[in-house]
Amino acid sequence: MINPLWTTRELRGEVDRVESQGSEAASILIKPGYEWPGHKPGQYVRLGVVIDGVYHWRAYSLTSDPAPDDGLISVTPKKVDSGVVSPYLVSQAKPGTIVRLGGVEGTFVLPEILPALPTTSAASIT
Repeated sequence: MINPLWTTRELRGEVDRVESQGSEAASILIKPGYEWPGHKPGQYVRLGVVIDGVYHWRAYSLTSDPAPDDGLISVTPKKVDSGVVSPYLVSQAKPGTIVRLGGVEGTFVLPEILPALPTTSAASIT
């Protein structure tokens, strides 16, 4: 009866779908709560999931467009056999799963205004 994404205490998201990316990876598409601040290419998010009753947190690069038409964000983890979270996300996460979302982090992004590229002439290339 109450939407689990409506919270002021923590940012949450709901898995919308899981798209296989071969046998070892999957794109996890998530509908974030209304507090989602948005992101820029090159940033990452900490993702929290409950596995066997215990919260586990991992950081994943955001692989979705910063302004998607459907409002979904995505991460695309590669399964690490000795891991806990990536095997769960790749093999067991299902639509409707509620995840916790940490803040958007990372400064490895392009500047708002791209610098001009140097020009070269064919004569200067030897």
